[in-house]
Amino acid sequence: MKLGEKLAFVVASILFAIFLTNVILGAARFGVVLSDVGEMLALFGACIFFVIAVLGLERRQRESGRTISNQGGDT
Repeated sequence: MKLGEKLAFVVASILFAIFLTNVILGAARFGVVLSDVGEMLALFGACIFFVIAVLGLERRQRESGRTISNQGGDT
């Protein structure tokens, strides 16, 4: 895994952790840190960075010459 994919996974994890922490604090009635828009942006950012990382991994796998089966396994 290259640095770009690792960085994208780390950013996605951090943004999702921020979202999850905010939801847990709100459910426990400790107050919320982010507004509704902030929650949406954190979750959207986590999704975007996760997609970037997965697409980067798929691109590198395709460039290495291995084919990807339709069922998700290596062929």
